[in-house]
Amino acid sequence: MLRSHLRPLTLLLCFLFSVAVSIGVLPLPTAIIVNTPIVLAQTSTQQQGRQLYETGQFAKAITVWEQASQALAAQGDRLNQASVLSNLALAYQQLNDWERAETTITQSLDLLQTIDPGTSPQVAALFAQVWNTQGNLALLRSQPAQALAAFETATDYYKHSGYIQGEYHSRLNQVRSLQAL
Repeated sequence: MLRSHLRPLTLLLCFLFSVAVSIGVLPLPTAIIVNTPIVLAQTSTQQQGRQLYETGQFAKAITVWEQASQALAAQGDRLNQASVLSNLALAYQQLNDWERAETTITQSLDLLQTIDPGTSPQVAALFAQVWNTQGNLALLRSQPAQALAAFETATDYYKHSGYIQGEYHSRLNQVRSLQAL
């Protein structure tokens, strides 16, 4: 309910950001959407996937993360599995495999529905990152309205987590979505 009251304020802030960017008062970085893989549990497999991703070896990262996802599913670790699936979606995006990216981020969001985001700030930040990945995918697929909704959700979770930089980037992503609309 509170979110519905904040939507006009969010839209106003996004509009003001957009105006400030368009008149040159506020520079807008060219790459706002952060595509950094999340690793909650520092297992060697997940870390290996992250290193492969960061060095541009996306296909190898996918193989490693698929194995990690299966292992986490077998262990019943939904939180880390959601994290790995979000990372997989990022890697699929890098390879322009939109269908797999969409399927994988949907699986991640489905897993998050079974978890309480208020457990800790780290969990809320994971929720935010997954929604940010969803927004990024929607924006890349020319679905700015869906991207805006995802980035608004990410902003809410970033607020809850206390991660101010994430909240700032998420608001800027909202501006990009509004510009695309």
